[in-house]
Amino acid sequence: MTSRSLTLRAACLLSMMGLMLLTACSRSLPVKYYTLHPAPAASMVDTLPPDMAIVVGPVIIPSALDRQLIVTRDAHDNLRLSEYHRWAGPLQKNIAAVLAQNLASRLGSQRVTAYTVEDIFPPTHRIVVSINRFDGGLEGNFVLDATWSLKKIGSKPSLQIRRTTIDQPLSSPDYDGLVAAQSKALASLSEKMAAAILELARKNAKN
Repeated sequence: MTSRSLTLRAACLLSMMGLMLLTACSRSLPVKYYTLHPAPAASMVDTLPPDMAIVVGPVIIPSALDRQLIVTRDAHDNLRLSEYHRWAGPLQKNIAAVLAQNLASRLGSQRVTAYTVEDIFPPTHRIVVSINRFDGGLEGNFVLDATWSLKKIGSKPSLQIRRTTIDQPLSSPDYDGLVAAQSKALASLSEKMAAAILELARKNAKN
């Protein structure tokens, strides 16, 4: 066997070994899918009046987050996308659904739902949410920055316009900890929304 043949054979063996290593690495990193979760049932101090019905949404998110890959932000404000950690569905719909479930639990009412093209029931009020930030690093805190408004259906001016920023620590420096922190931050935002709704209800009751 000539030296050239030996060289070619060695190159082929190295290529095959490299391919096997790449295959092994890809198999060792399966894709994991995540969803946000509503908060545990809260004790109710006040409940939604029977003449009010709330729809949550649309929820607007930055284009950088409107993707299946989960986005994190490092200490230098660089955004990173994880190939192996993904959302199980559209993020904005997941956020709207969790907010609606949290509000329904907090207000003790079934007349709270996420926005859909066809209304499940005739809503009297709508909460529109614009997410400014919904990211963080795996070591440190998650930041939720949202501008939201409470509107009466059929009325142009908003009854409430507020901006809420929540800095939520991670319970563990991984994607499980990140998603858990995101869910807790949405629970905190839901509390502020519920307070605004009840404040409006009390104001209407006095008039």
